[in-house]
Amino acid sequence: MNVSAGDIAGFAGLVIAIIALGGVIYSNATRFQKLESQIPDDLISRLARLEVKADAAWAAQIRRGAAEAVTSGIADFNSPLAFHANVLESLAPMKERLQMFAIEHADKAEYEFIMLLDMAFGDELLTRFCVPYKVWQGACLLAAMQVATGKPVAIEPYRQLSAMKSGPYDSPSL
Repeated sequence: MNVSAGDIAGFAGLVIAIIALGGVIYSNATRFQKLESQIPDDLISRLARLEVKADAAWAAQIRRGAAEAVTSGIADFNSPLAFHANVLESLAPMKERLQMFAIEHADKAEYEFIMLLDMAFGDELLTRFCVPYKVWQGACLLAAMQVATGKPVAIEPYRQLSAMKSGPYDSPSL
């Protein structure tokens, strides 16, 4: 077997690269451990509680939007919440964009999807839907969600989430 100087140099370069990569990994692992030890003990539990509160706030907003849609006569509530076809026509100019948005964000949870929907289309929904139908509690987002996904919005999961996350001080006892 003939081994040339180029083969030895190539092998040596590979060994040096592997050793250097190991050093980088070790150095970063050490830095991460130091950083991790600087995180206050209660920070993770505080962040988890904040996430639960945000989810509960969105669930409440969705329920308010559903109630608003039904009381203003633009939707029927049978869980799912179904907006009337003539009402959804006001969103027809946005239909294709809303559907593309739903496809692009299909991996998102409904709460996150609704929040992103509001950030992306909120101003346009205000002029096309909220003001003409005199709604402001979230009905326009639920209507846009129905147009985007092509199906009425199931409200039952939001009721269950609220019941699951409520505590003894969340509602007054009468």
